[in-house]
Amino acid sequence: MPQSMITFPRRTADLPLAANSCGRARRHVERWLDGVQVARESRQNVVLVVSELVANAVTHAVSAPTLSLGLDGDAVVVGVDDDDSTPPRRRRGGPEGGYGLGIVAQLAEHWGWTPTGRGKRVWARISLDEHRRRLGPPSRRPATDH
Repeated sequence: MPQSMITFPRRTADLPLAANSCGRARRHVERWLDGVQVARESRQNVVLVVSELVANAVTHAVSAPTLSLGLDGDAVVVGVDDDDSTPPRRRRGGPEGGYGLGIVAQLAEHWGWTPTGRGKRVWARISLDEHRRRLGPPSRRPATDH
């Protein structure tokens, strides 16, 4: 998804190449979503999509991912950048995994990937409950979030 389609507030987080990156990404998303009131199911969908995309970057691209979050109208757009230019591909799930992009495809309105200067960005657009509303200005969020 072109960066120009992601509107304010936009957040990024550099995550380590580590087993705990998924948990860190989930916590980052939860904090960011605190500023956007959404239905519980929509919130869970955003968190799960982010977790799957970060897990894929750590597992398959073997690089430290960068997470980006933004609003695009009535949806959250998430992106995970990694250092591997190999296109993502859905795998047939089995005992060893392979369900990640299938889950993303089920929960996201759209998903895809875009080449970047250092590798690729895998992105997903997740629709929000139409009754969400902003809760205060983004400047009230902790300065530690990018």
